Amino acid sequence: MARITVDELKGMMDNGHEVFVLDLRGALDHEADPYTIPGALRMTAEELEQRHGDIPRQSEIILFCACPNEATAAKMALMLRRNGIRNVRPLAGGIDVWRQRNFPLEAQPAAPPTGLVDE
Repeated sequence: MARITVDELKGMMDNGHEVFVLDLRGALDHEADPYTIPGALRMTAEELEQRHGDIPRQSEIILFCACPNEATAAKMALMLRRNGIRNVRPLAGGIDVWRQRNFPLEAQPAAPPTGLVDE
């Protein structure tokens, strides 16, 4: 599957191109690194599978994770394509390459745990 480079994504963002960026990293990754690409929506792969109908189809959809070879992002991009979303690509190198290029990051507070009940 074709990837988008961090330089391409940054250029699109700088030029006001409509992009919908999804940060697919899990809770532990966010705890260890609470920063993300500006404007990215945090969603786990499981949430995306359940909520793919909420993804805007008019935008370019960019997915990133912290996996080697963008494995989760590529898997989720294929799932979105099977569900009729054609304009979707994983981000080559993910947030690690974004950070290496010294592109801006925004702090993202940790989400409260879900599914836990105090006893």
